[in-house]
Amino acid sequence: MSDLTASQIVSEAKHDSVTRDRLTQTGKGGLISAKGFLRDLPLISYFNSNELPHYILSNVSKGLTINKHGDENIYKCFGGYKSFAAITNTRILIVVPCESRDRNWNINYSSIKNVNIDEGITKNKITIIEKEAEYIFYFAPGDFASDEIIDLKEYINERMGNKKPNVSSDNKKRRDPSIFEPTNDNISESDFVSGIKNLRELKQKGVISEEEFEKKKSDILERI
Repeated sequence: MSDLTASQIVSEAKHDSVTRDRLTQTGKGGLISAKGFLRDLPLISYFNSNELPHYILSNVSKGLTINKHGDENIYKCFGGYKSFAAITNTRILIVVPCESRDRNWNINYSSIKNVNIDEGITKNKITIIEKEAEYIFYFAPGDFASDEIIDLKEYINERMGNKKPNVSSDNKKRRDPSIFEPTNDNISESDFVSGIKNLRELKQKGVISEEEFEKKKSDILERI
């Protein structure tokens, strides 16, 4: 179990999806009265010493799908309980309350080949690809805004050891979100990620308003 308290974890997490309730609560009852958390143990009990979750994804019915060697296995939530995928500083931990017990999967960043995050109208999906297995976990669109999903993927890539593209001096002007004016109709993924991230920082510092943030973000999205 983590040496950190729930309050410490919440205060240090990068995203507000990490809440005290999600860390410490368990579900109650059965099919009708289940409360919507894990069945057996709270999520915080799964973390190792000094492990820090920065994002927590959840779903109530989909659970987890694993494709391995051509076989598909689906582990669905049982009786109104809730599944969690915790993106921590050391790994991706997935816990699903199945019919007989809670089951968990540990995915080390060193084993991940690629991560895809797809946004949809009714649900979002994160696909984690290892050499011999593919993990698919759905989560609610309302939990993360589009720019927060970019931050999530960027964080996972950083933990995997992927380096950010170098920024040449010719591109410095374009990477300043206050004067973000691509020289053609299309922009690269690195420009998009950098532009959105810097826009958020300017908004948080009060340099630009919420309206200006949304307008500049829309301008960037139109050029992808």
